[in-house]
Formats: sequence, C-alpha cells, structure tokens
Amino acid sequence: MDKIQDCIKKIKENKYIIKIKQILTKYKTPINILINIILVALLLITLNIMFIDNPKDMLNLYRWPTLIFSVTLFYLIFLVLTTITKKTNRSILILSILILSITTISNIKYSYTETPLYISDISLAKNLGEISTLAKDITQIIPYKKLIQTIVILIAINIVAKLSTQQITGKPRILTCSITLILTTFLIAPIEPKDNFLLKNLYKQQERIDYNIDTNIMNYYKKYGVVGGIYETIIENRFNTPENYKKEETEEILASTTPVDETDLGKPNIIVMFQESYWDIQKLDEIKFDKDITQVFKNLTQEGTHINMISPTYGGSSANVEFEILTGANMSFFNKGYLPFMQMYRDQRSSKNPSIINELKNNGYYTKMMFGRDFYLSEPVYKNLGIDEYINAFEDWDNYEQKVKGDHLSDEALVDAVIENLQNKDKDEKLFYMTATIETHMPFDEHKYDEYDMQIVESELDEKDNKTILAYTQGVYDSNQQLQRLYDFIKTYDEPTIILFFGDHLPILRDTKGDDLLLGLRYFNTGDEKQDIFRKYNTEALILNNYDKKIEFDTKYISPDMLLTTVINKMDIQISPYYQWLYKHSKELPALNQFIYSDKEGNIGLIEPTNERDKQLYNERLNMQYANFIQNMK
Repeated sequence: MDKIQDCIKKIKENKYIIKIKQILTKYKTPINILINIILVALLLITLNIMFIDNPKDMLNLYRWPTLIFSVTLFYLIFLVLTTITKKTNRSILILSILILSITTISNIKYSYTETPLYISDISLAKNLGEISTLAKDITQIIPYKKLIQTIVILIAINIVAKLSTQQITGKPRILTCSITLILTTFLIAPIEPKDNFLLKNLYKQQERIDYNIDTNIMNYYKKYGVVGGIYETIIENRFNTPENYKKEETEEILASTTPVDETDLGKPNIIVMFQESYWDIQKLDEIKFDKDITQVFKNLTQEGTHINMISPTYGGSSANVEFEILTGANMSFFNKGYLPFMQMYRDQRSSKNPSIINELKNNGYYTKMMFGRDFYLSEPVYKNLGIDEYINAFEDWDNYEQKVKGDHLSDEALVDAVIENLQNKDKDEKLFYMTATIETHMPFDEHKYDEYDMQIVESELDEKDNKTILAYTQGVYDSNQQLQRLYDFIKTYDEPTIILFFGDHLPILRDTKGDDLLLGLRYFNTGDEKQDIFRKYNTEALILNNYDKKIEFDTKYISPDMLLTTVINKMDIQISPYYQWLYKHSKELPALNQFIYSDKEGNIGLIEPTNERDKQLYNERLNMQYANFIQNMK
C-alpha cells in the first residue's frame, strides 16, 4: 500500500505532470470551450446516426462546407440554450433529450410513411398519440439496438459535459446572447439574397435530379445532415416572388375573364368520396386473384366519367391532395416537402385564399366535411377554407368502435353517413358533402381483417408479401362495394346529385425487408423514366350522377386541382374569375405535379417544361397562384 502511495506521489511531483496541470489551470476556459465544441459535434453525429441508417450514407454525409455550416448551426442552438440555462452541461442535457425524443418519433413515422420528421410536423404535436395507434408491433419499428447504443453515447457525452461545465453569467452571458441572437436572426430571417446564395452555393439546388417526393427530405438529411437538411427545407420553402411577376397583370387577366359556355350540369348536390390509397392492385402482373377486385369501378365507368389523374403525392401526405381538390391550387408551385394545410392554413389570413367550398357557399350550398379519422388536425384548416360543418368520426362518434373494419372505420359506415345526410337535408338547400375514408389506410398486415372476400391464386412474391397485398386488397374491394351501394341509392334519390369518387395516392406496402414493395415490381420499372414516374403518381377518378348528364373532360389527364374546378365551371352557378380562368387555362396545361406534367395532347414531360409554349403556360399558372395564395400570406 505504501509503495502505491509513493508511486502516486512521484507521479504528482513529476515536472511534466505539474506542467500539464499548470497549463490546464491557465487555459481552463479555452480548453472547456474546445471540449464543448467537440461534444456538440458528437451530439450532431449522434443525431445523424439515428436518422440515417446506412453506414455508407454516414461516410458520404458531408462535404467540408456543409459540415462546417451544420456544426455552426448546431453550436448556435447550443449557445442560445446556454444563455438561457447559464450552464453548458444543462444545454448538452437538453439537446440529448431532444435528440432521443425526436429520433424515436421520426423512426416510427418513417416506418409507416417513408418520410422522416419535418419541421411542419411540429404543428401535429398534439396528435402524437395517433402515431402510436399506427404501430401495431412497436418492437418492429423502433431500432432498439441502435437506440441503446445512442443512449450509452449520450450518457458518456453528458458525463464529460459535467466535468467540463462552464457557467456563463454577467457580461459574457449578455455578449454571448447578443451575438447568437444576431447570427440566428440573420440565418433564419427571410433575406432573399442570402437564401438564394446558400441554396445555390452550399446546397447546390440547381444540380438536383430527384423525382421521389417521399424520400426527398430524407435525401436532404443524408446529404447535408439533419440540422443542415432542416435548415435547407426552411429556406427552400419560402416564397420568392416569381421572375417577371406583376400583380397588375394578373388582376387585368382576371378582370377580363368571362364565364364558360358549358353550364349544363344545373345545381346538383355534390358528394365527394375521397378514397384513401385507392388504386387497382391488379395492374401488377406478379400476382393474380380469384376475382376482379375493381369490377364495380370498371362497370361504372360505362355509366359515368372515368378520369386518369396525376397525384401530387405517393404513399402519404393526403392533405396535399385535399388542398388541390378544394382550392384549385397546385403543389408543383411549392417546394418539395411543403404541406399547405400545416404551414399555410393554420394562419387566419389563408381564409382570403380562393376556395371551392366558399364558391359553393356563395351559391347557397351547405358544406360539410366528414373524416373517418383525421390525422392532420384539420378542423381549423377547414374553417379557413369556409366549411359549415366539420366532423371527425374518430372523436365525434360515440359508436366509432362498433363501425370499425380492419384497423379503422369502415367505408360502409361512411357511406351510411352520406345516405343519412342526403335523406335528412333541407329540400330547399343544396349539399356539398366530402368524406375522407380510412379503411384502406396503412398499416397493412396479415391480421388486419378477420375474413377475406378474395384469395391469391398465383404469385411470384413470398408468403408475407402476399398477406400484405391481401390486407390492402380487401379495403379496395370494400370500397368498390360501397361505391355501388351509394350509386344505387342516388339513382332512387329525387334530387340531382353527383358523386366524385377518386383515389388520393398509391399505397405504401412493405416487403419482408421493410422496403417499399410496389416500387420494386415490374409495373414501376419499365426502363422509361417518364413512364415510371407517371405510374407512381397515377390515380383514377370516377364521376357519377343520377340525372343523365355526362361530364366531359377535354384532356387525357388532369391533376386533382382540376377535378372540382371543372365540375363547378359546368354548373349553373356564379363563380369567381379565378376559377373561370383556371378552367380555361387547364385546357392547355391540364395536369402537373412536382415531377411531371401532361400537355393537352396527353404527352408526359418532366417538370419544368422546356417547350416554349408549355413553359409560358407554366409561368402563367405560377404567377396566378402566387397572386391568389402567397400574397395573401405576406
């Protein structure tokens, strides 16, 4: 024991050890600052590890400019917290807790929607309980091994942070607060030259070739890191004034717009069946069923109007389809990842924007929205759109659980509600009734339904993939049966009534590895880039009525923004010049999303148009949308 003590004494008295202690004492502050910078950098790496699963993506994560920029951004966040908490170790602890919480939630979201957590999801914070309801088997969603590793790393970082704690008070605190506020304000403020410089030189926006909206934000995270990617989406989602835009010109165009001469639909009741993830799975040749799943839909195309649509989204973000349907605006004029219902329509100023709901209300319609289940907390959004009555069945129906089929409210229950509303409506009032179904919402697993009305008779896929497809297919089959039931009812109904039935986007179906099952199949891999993109976003719509009026569309494809826009232009009602102009303009440029467009002949091109005529049409539409939507928000 004495020998050990002598040894320790000699080490302490060693001139080199004494020198090191003197240096550490003399330069304690700068050393601690350096340690905290390293800790913040380690926290940033930990955040990226939890978001970015592939080690190769981690190795290729940064170029030096974006690495320095991301660390700077994250260190600024750290400094802002430190000026509030007064101690560096407290800021490290807060960041650690946030990283753990955010990455866990993001993993759950990504598992079901193939989209990571966005800044816009903050507005859904009250609805986090909905995320857990999607997770039927939480053990398959959260990467526990990686989670435990992350917790260990965060604990180690916090131990070091505790040992190198700096307390900031008095003048240093005031100085740090002032500098960080100035820098943060500059970076966050919508300064167009600064934003454009960063997008061009740091984020290389002009070099991007990416047609996949659902992984686009994740690609930003992979390329620039999570913090750098979030910052990129913030500045990219700002509304810069379009080149050559003049407000007076758009006002003159609308002032000279006249009504169309095709108002032969009268003034019917309008029923909109917004069918979650509705798509004909039989387009795949790797799998065959013992019956025609969409036979009803196909038969009814002979009685109504069948429409091919180009949806703005794939696998999720239904709210963007709602936005297009109900406003006539188009998502292609916003940046990728933007959600107007989350980022624009929470603001009261959005009530000034054009809305088909308001157009109908101005013509004496009673307007009602019924959600099978509302994952977007949309009530304030629909109030700004002008809706008279909003119902979320999941929250408002006492007998909700009794009407569930699979995991969610059945299509049958929602069609019951439509019929009941038509039967009980005031005869002197016209009804606009939109319902968003939920039975065909993810997740799709073998336990989704107790019984199935169809069987798979041939398949090139494995058993688990077959069960996933079967779970989705049952919902599509049920949708067909309920469409027939609703159509049979309106044929006996004594008021002119129109049904608009359409799919919002294709489903996300997971294979045994957790990857997107559909996009790996032959239907989406033809070797023709434009064809593959088109098929990914191609959904179908059907318009039926009970008074023998055929609704004609003059183009091969439309996007959802033109569905109700076309209908109201063919009705005997007074509508605003904006919708009159939009309808006429759509005859030349009828369908577009953020990746492809269709001209009036039905030719598919990649956005943005290169043909001079199409480019002019595109810019006219961009300017009109800016004038009628963006300017109201400034």
